[in-house]
Amino acid sequence: MVATPYKPVVFSGEALSQAKLQQLANNQQWIFENTPRVRYSSTGLVRDSGVKVMSGKSPFAVQSYDNQTGAVYFGSFFTAGCHPAITCTVETTGGWLRKYVSFRSFGAGTEVDHTGFIWHVVSHEDFADRIEAPGWVHWIAVGY
Repeated sequence: MVATPYKPVVFSGEALSQAKLQQLANNQQWIFENTPRVRYSSTGLVRDSGVKVMSGKSPFAVQSYDNQTGAVYFGSFFTAGCHPAITCTVETTGGWLRKYVSFRSFGAGTEVDHTGFIWHVVSHEDFADRIEAPGWVHWIAVGY
């Protein structure tokens, strides 16, 4: 059954009708068909439900040297024990454009966990000895 587009259903003291029940069923089907699907698969664990996605961007400024470091804290968004799958990229407003980003955990020698991560941007142009233009580190974390 192809669901009709989602329509709000209002109950304001009137009797329950078959049309409203049908619209509620259509709304539920529409939500199911239009909900983004996410699968978490990391550290031997695969989950299709209860998966959370968090994203953001962290600014970096002009520097007199060729690298900069920042931190992202997840707060209590992810469950303790979760090791989110993370990806990062760099956006810059100009200057030397070839910049790279890497990230690591807060603890030495451990993998990134539910607390957050540290990113590191480096300008990698020939003779680039400083970050000449500001930019952002865009990141996405998927966990549970």
